[in-house]
Amino acid sequence: MAPPWRRGPDTGARARPTQLRKPGGRPPNSQPPQTGGNPGSQPLPLPSPPSPDRGEPRCRGCVADTGVQKTGPIRGEQGGDCPQGYKRLNSTHCQDINECALPGVCALGDCLNTQGSFRCACKPGHVLAPLRTQCVQVVARPTTAMVWQVAPEQFTRSAVEIAPTQVTETDECKLNRNICGHGECIMGAAGYTCLCYSGYRWHPQRRFCTDVNECEAEPCGLGKGVCMNTGGSYNCHCNRGYQLKVHKGVRSCVDIDECAKPHVCGDGGTCTNYPGHYKCDCRPGYRVKSSRQPLCKDMDECEESPCKHGWCENLPGSFRCTCQDGFAPAPDARSCLDVNECEGGTRCPHGVCVNTLGSYKCQCPAGLRARKDGPRCEGERGGTGGSWGDHRNHGGAGGHDPGLCLPHGTCENVDGSYVCTCEEGYAPTEDRHSCEALEPLVHKKECYLNFDDTVFCDSVLATNVTRPECCCSLGAGWGDHCEIYPCPVPGSAEFHSLCPDGRGFILDDNILNYGIPAHRDIDECSLFGAEICKEGKCVNTQPGYECYCKQGFYYDGNLLECVDVDECRDPGACRHGRCINTLGSYVCECSPPRALDPSGRDCVLPDTQAVTPLHTVFAH
Repeated sequence: MAPPWRRGPDTGARARPTQLRKPGGRPPNSQPPQTGGNPGSQPLPLPSPPSPDRGEPRCRGCVADTGVQKTGPIRGEQGGDCPQGYKRLNSTHCQDINECALPGVCALGDCLNTQGSFRCACKPGHVLAPLRTQCVQVVARPTTAMVWQVAPEQFTRSAVEIAPTQVTETDECKLNRNICGHGECIMGAAGYTCLCYSGYRWHPQRRFCTDVNECEAEPCGLGKGVCMNTGGSYNCHCNRGYQLKVHKGVRSCVDIDECAKPHVCGDGGTCTNYPGHYKCDCRPGYRVKSSRQPLCKDMDECEESPCKHGWCENLPGSFRCTCQDGFAPAPDARSCLDVNECEGGTRCPHGVCVNTLGSYKCQCPAGLRARKDGPRCEGERGGTGGSWGDHRNHGGAGGHDPGLCLPHGTCENVDGSYVCTCEEGYAPTEDRHSCEALEPLVHKKECYLNFDDTVFCDSVLATNVTRPECCCSLGAGWGDHCEIYPCPVPGSAEFHSLCPDGRGFILDDNILNYGIPAHRDIDECSLFGAEICKEGKCVNTQPGYECYCKQGFYYDGNLLECVDVDECRDPGACRHGRCINTLGSYVCECSPPRALDPSGRDCVLPDTQAVTPLHTVFAH
């Protein structure tokens, strides 16, 4: 049953919803329009008989035929004698007014301008207001989207009385194929519906699908990375110590548990993981290696010569002493203690034993004398005086043999024993009874990459290297425990003296060229190991080295490591799609209905709309 209509002010006739049509914009029964003039213009209408009502429009017939028109008097508003919905173009023609350009027209609806009028298409859940210039929300029950073309203020209806069958419906999806923006328009009995793509949502004010700014919710983790919003998605650029994790389409930065790697702190440390970093606690006998990667390395206690009167042997996390004659290791084997040979009473028969540091002496009574071959007293009692005997006295007749220290020293007799005075290039042995050649003293310390005040202690390239090996290659300083001696400036006299053949070469005394030590190439790959070519393959060259990275990586000369290439920075990597950088590669995601083309670098619209999302990974 059709809803009742309320009677208008000027007529008692009932109005019916009209079919959508293009009004002529001129009064009925008037002469046909004249040719010429501008497009969209109409000739001035023929004058109508004057109305008895003051202020009534001249062109009464236009009111029912021009659709929705502006309210109020015609004369003087847009230029004289033009029908409502038109404005004067010149003395003979009127031009259509684009009401859709006026503010407030068709609020909450779509406006379509017509000749002399306009049309409002309301969204689902809205109907035309009584003035037919805007859409209002239906409270009683929802209705379909409707388009009305009526004369203003002629008839009014209640919004709840409008039935869907009383109007001609408009397929908004076909009228505006981009009506949803980043979404798919579906027309139904109750109007159209927007199905927004992933990463987009319906915006009620803008009336289409807009991008969701996922970064507002800090999905990457506060302080863990930087969130970069993209169309329909977002990317996480994780801070150092964090890595990207994708779980069910959600990206976030999670802590890297460095302690999960075996031996991350070496054999002498305990790893403790913290958010974004880790710490190595070294056991006694180990210390943290000053490098970009914390590592507990064994301390060489023997560098401090702790074994006085003995020889030091370095052990993992400790050391032990091997002692000279006359000394014995302490209970902890970390020092040498003097042995009291006089204990037990077996030494110095017929005499008195006197202990000395590392040895002992025999004091013989009067009438006895010390034997030449050892600390014993011999002879007949009754003599005058006595003598001392040292168990280290090994002289010949009379206790003196000049040939004892030959061929590189001379023998010097001392009380109860002898010592050797050695030639240049030789030194006495531990017991000072012979001479041995001196080995060239070569100091080896740590090589530092730079002098950045914040990280120079953590920039160790290698340990246990000589100064030429460090300063003639990549090093900026050489030393121990952050006590660094700067390398000479290349080109200076000091640099030429240390590196006469330039950077990458050092002198080697074992290589002779016509009797003169020659230079040899520094093998940086074996000297510095992974510190100069992380995640890559190091190949030694003469001079220098080369670092070969895997596909998808490039060598960073400042970081001295292979760094991932961000393929997504290339605008052509994933056109019309979403590019996601991965370690060594990238992922190109296409949103329906687009699909990846054979080149793998563009998301294109296929012939058919039935396409599922395509995710393709490209390895380089």
